[in-house]
Amino acid sequence: MDKYSTDQVKSRFFECMLCIAEEIGKQKDIFETEPSQKDCDQLFFYAQALFEVHNLTHGEYFDSDFFDSCTDKFYEMVKDRLSVSEAFEWSDYSHESIAYFEKIHIEFLKGSSEQDSLMHYVSAILSRLESCNGTGAFSFSGIALASLLPEFFEYIGANYDLMVSLWDKTKDTAEKPSVQSNDNFIVETYQEKTTQSSTTQPQKKNESAENKKMRTIFLILVLIGCFAASIYFYTENTASEKEIKHLEFLLSQAEYREKNKEETIKQYKTRIDSMSDEYEFYHKYAVIVTETGYRYHSYGCPHIEGRSFWIYNIAAAKSEGYTPCLDCNPPQ
Repeated sequence: MDKYSTDQVKSRFFECMLCIAEEIGKQKDIFETEPSQKDCDQLFFYAQALFEVHNLTHGEYFDSDFFDSCTDKFYEMVKDRLSVSEAFEWSDYSHESIAYFEKIHIEFLKGSSEQDSLMHYVSAILSRLESCNGTGAFSFSGIALASLLPEFFEYIGANYDLMVSLWDKTKDTAEKPSVQSNDNFIVETYQEKTTQSSTTQPQKKNESAENKKMRTIFLILVLIGCFAASIYFYTENTASEKEIKHLEFLLSQAEYREKNKEETIKQYKTRIDSMSDEYEFYHKYAVIVTETGYRYHSYGCPHIEGRSFWIYNIAAAKSEGYTPCLDCNPPQ
């Protein structure tokens, strides 16, 4: 696989940040209306903050100037819609937003004793998006965003590791041509030392050709064994890491689904409680009278099936001369 220069790595990271921002922005469950330009800015800042925090917690291969260049690239995309005064504000706005997202993301990664830490995290993100005003962690927007997080985190980790492995600083500048005079100097100096050594020291006995051959074969076998062992352990370690990441991802998905299910149950319970209050009100105060009858009834009484009726409160029914039904026993 081709290696990348620093500028190429920056461009690749920038494309990854745009990809995350665009993916969130097109989610209809998160944005009921088209996201505003400020929302698109915030989504890019959020994506950049995710990469910066990942860099901070996974080796710090890239410095702050590296990520500042990504912000500058994004500014080049949006500067045409900004006035001079807005451009200065945008710069402060971008740094403040990235710092905000970094803070809440680091707090989320550290974990919390609260069961709804994920929901607080999602609420903090949605609060920065003006097209999501009035929504929160317990809304469909919050649930939709939470369901995307495992995919984004895995995407960030994979691309970060790939970029680190392909980054080659030697491609930033052209290789310097070798100087022939230096090579000649090395050869001449070596020959001179060899000549001097041969005249000042007694000549050593040459080892037999057979001993040299056996020593060479032994060294080759040792090197092959070390190389094979390193490949084996590297393969086993890579497979174990992939399996661990896969299991962690499945666990995080299960946790998110469980929390989403609990939230859905809470929403339904709230609706049922509201309907229960309404039912109690009508059951306590409303009665039904038919067009030709002289008694008032409760809902479900067989005497009102297939007949025209009116709904009165109890006092009105009594004032009209109606009496309680003896079969359904309505409230009196």
